[in-house]
Amino acid sequence: MAAPIPAGSQRKFGPKWELKYAVAVTERDQLTQIPTKAVCLMCQAFEREEAVGSKRKKTSRVRSFSAPWRPDNMKRHMEQQHPLRWEEYQKLTDGEKRVYFSAREVMAMSGGDDAVPSLVVPPMVSEPTPSAEAYALAAQYRAFLVDKDIVEELIAGVLFQTTNDEYRNAWNVPLTFTLLEEASAALNNADIDVNESRYVARVESLLKFNMCLNQVVPLLQKTAEETGMDASLSGSSFTEQQLACLCRVACAVNFQTLKDTLRRVWAFTIALEQGNDAASPYLDVRVRFERDAQLLDFHLVSIPIREDSPQIIRHQSELVVKCLDIVAPAWKAQLIGVTTSDSFAKMPSCSRVIVNRLAQSCVASFYCEWGLLSQLELAIQESFNGLCNQRFMAGLTSLVGHFRRQRALIREMNGEMCPKFEDGQWRSVASVLKWFTVHRARLFNCVQDTQPPKAAGKEWWVTVIAVNGIMERVNVALTMLRGPSAALGSARREYVAKLVTDLAVVTGTLGPLAVSQQSNGHNIEFGDFSMSREAAISFLKEQGSFVMNAVNELEVNFPACCQAAVESTANFAVSVIARTHQIMLECDENSNSTASLNTAMPPFLPQALCKTRNQLFATHLQAQRVRLLQHYSADQIEQIEDQHRMLRTSYQLDEHKQYYKPDSIVLCLAYEGAEGFEYYNQE
Repeated sequence: MAAPIPAGSQRKFGPKWELKYAVAVTERDQLTQIPTKAVCLMCQAFEREEAVGSKRKKTSRVRSFSAPWRPDNMKRHMEQQHPLRWEEYQKLTDGEKRVYFSAREVMAMSGGDDAVPSLVVPPMVSEPTPSAEAYALAAQYRAFLVDKDIVEELIAGVLFQTTNDEYRNAWNVPLTFTLLEEASAALNNADIDVNESRYVARVESLLKFNMCLNQVVPLLQKTAEETGMDASLSGSSFTEQQLACLCRVACAVNFQTLKDTLRRVWAFTIALEQGNDAASPYLDVRVRFERDAQLLDFHLVSIPIREDSPQIIRHQSELVVKCLDIVAPAWKAQLIGVTTSDSFAKMPSCSRVIVNRLAQSCVASFYCEWGLLSQLELAIQESFNGLCNQRFMAGLTSLVGHFRRQRALIREMNGEMCPKFEDGQWRSVASVLKWFTVHRARLFNCVQDTQPPKAAGKEWWVTVIAVNGIMERVNVALTMLRGPSAALGSARREYVAKLVTDLAVVTGTLGPLAVSQQSNGHNIEFGDFSMSREAAISFLKEQGSFVMNAVNELEVNFPACCQAAVESTANFAVSVIARTHQIMLECDENSNSTASLNTAMPPFLPQALCKTRNQLFATHLQAQRVRLLQHYSADQIEQIEDQHRMLRTSYQLDEHKQYYKPDSIVLCLAYEGAEGFEYYNQE
């Protein structure tokens, strides 16, 4: 049995097929009025023509067509069953085709010889009948109550107003909002407080309001024309002016819905997502929060990305703040985190400015996925940009392609292939360098055996292995910064300081140096740090016998190549150390640039909460105490901490129950701990 054809891939019945192929629609879907069956008018009006020499007896059955629609079948039927009539029909104009079958019906009623009077021919072009559901949906209307500040400050003052107080994209259409005092009598609702500062927005048709705005005009106009609803509904057309009014109402209603919902939550996050599905790139600002065990995602506003104008970027950040001031008046105590769709290195400037602007206004620090951690990654990326010059990348590209083509090498390594890399991404390049380092002996022998063109020399391999040694320590620091122990700002600073110290000790780098200690022409310097040639060679030889032998050979036979390996390695090491040290200074607790950002997310999953130490959990509560006090009392906050302590106790007792049998007190604690965890989640 053949698989059914997906609904999205089926061809729709063409609006001109009835005239073109002499068919008439006889059945339609009751709700959508889409044609489901069509019949051949030639079969109904005339007998089928008998072909000369045909072995089959002609039939009087009326041919019908249905989905999947095949116009070639309609044409083939006409050519084979009605060749003479079809040839005559094709020569007619559209106007003559419309009356062709009705004229034949009149001839049959008057006693014509070549027609079949017992059949009633359907109209040439069928008219669909609007269903009751379509009429009901189109006729529905609704009135929305919208706060006054949303209408006047956001709708009229921001979204549809230019700098000279002229409404943008409005075509001089007045705002479709009425003050509640003026509309209260018409609403006739006893529950409405006429003293509220609100506007009433009326929508005459929910069919128009609920449709996608970029489709509403052409689709509704076409639907009205094809179904005949334009004569029955108020107004025979839907204009762009009406669309502008609907846009205003839709924006106002969405803002009001978001505002009403945010009143009932204690915290929410902002998501900054870069979009490219428009004529120009834009930044989509979204609000996300949990409500009734569901994660809700609301669109707040979209702003164009203009990297060339700092003034516009500052204005955009103030626009986001203004939207939050109106939609979430308590946002400075509610905003708990900011997420971005891009890494710090790829993030547009407007995203960074917005995050910094929000951080300055919040009453407490919020969690952000880019902060100290992303700044460190950006510093590493900049150091890799200096390392990956044309010569280094030429050797890397050549060897990666060569190793991926060596089938014998792949079989020898049990199918393991050389990883690809993405140019400009330090993580991708570092993963390839690590693979080269792990398999250095086997890969170097493969190069000597195959002699690929433009193969890199030993000095290149020395640099690769040395850089990988530096990155091993950097990756350890990055892992620690992502862990739960990095929640405190002091802990993050300690990890960064330890990374600077470790790299300086391992590589023999000196610093930070005073101005009088710098400017030694024989050393490699970057910022306040310096590395001598002797220290660089010593660091290289610490990487193992492979590098030691290569360096000794290069020093004797190829001193220029040895110097190139020393300079490239030293430049990379000193740049990483200097940039990391600068980040350490900027992450001081008194620094305004990072004091309001926390990079490490707190534990929130049940299995993580059970394992979280009481001290760390209390630290997170203290960090968010200002926000919690907006919705909870001090006693309730203490109760949450006590419930977590009981939960952790019950978890620890459950882990060790195999060593002893718990008594009734332990079981009671376990039960209360589980109940406390449920309460904490609900709160």
